[in-house]
Amino acid sequence: MELYSTLKDIYSAWLGKNIGIRLGAPVENWTHEQIKNTYGTIDRYVCDYEPCFASDDDANGPAYFVKALDYNCSKDISAEELSLQILNILSEGHGFFWWGGKGIATEHTAYLNLLDGMVAPESGSEKVNGKDLSEQIGGQIFSDCWGYVAYNDPALAADLAGKMASAMHDLDGIE
Repeated sequence: MELYSTLKDIYSAWLGKNIGIRLGAPVENWTHEQIKNTYGTIDRYVCDYEPCFASDDDANGPAYFVKALDYNCSKDISAEELSLQILNILSEGHGFFWWGGKGIATEHTAYLNLLDGMVAPESGSEKVNGKDLSEQIGGQIFSDCWGYVAYNDPALAADLAGKMASAMHDLDGIE
């Protein structure tokens, strides 16, 4: 029964995240006033996603990153090991990243650093990528998967999230 409860809780968290993504996507970065003036009270999806459903990096990111554990499922996995698994999971130009170019797109820059032989935390560091890129919010957006993996172990979840985030981010981008 406890396993069922745990799975139900994890599924509920994942479902809630995806509902929030779909509800929020059409009004992302809008002020409360802009939303109110455009839609009034929202009691439904404001965008019809049928018949096409577009993927979203906020949902895909966690699904990709947690696949790193397919290669090494250990509580002691290092940031370096996690960062190297990114190269097993993604190929340049495919997947959920914005492939906007080195020095422009945070994750693309870090991916190219990994291809060049850097590993975390150097690949996502401020020293290599600059403060603006290293402190982007991808590490925070893509971290919830570690809470699902380490359900009821917040210290482990935070440790895994920080290690994976360090592959692409630094400073506030990890916090």
